[in-house]
Amino acid sequence: MIRLSELFILSLAETVTKRIKNPVRLNNNSETVPNIALLQKLPSLYWTQQPQPENIFIVVEVSDTTIKYDMTEK
Repeated sequence: MIRLSELFILSLAETVTKRIKNPVRLNNNSETVPNIALLQKLPSLYWTQQPQPENIFIVVEVSDTTIKYDMTEK
């Protein structure tokens, strides 16, 4: 997880806004807290509202020991 976030930070520093373990809104009924989200570069917007689907480039969730829980109950 650390290596992946460092890769994103170093290679995309000027291009996107990176959020680490912060909520993003996927639709009107779903908000998730991914490990990493790469967003459209609008940092001042994200102080007043959660990123919306149109602002999201990629969402990364790393799961190994909790995958069954994440896929069903969560």
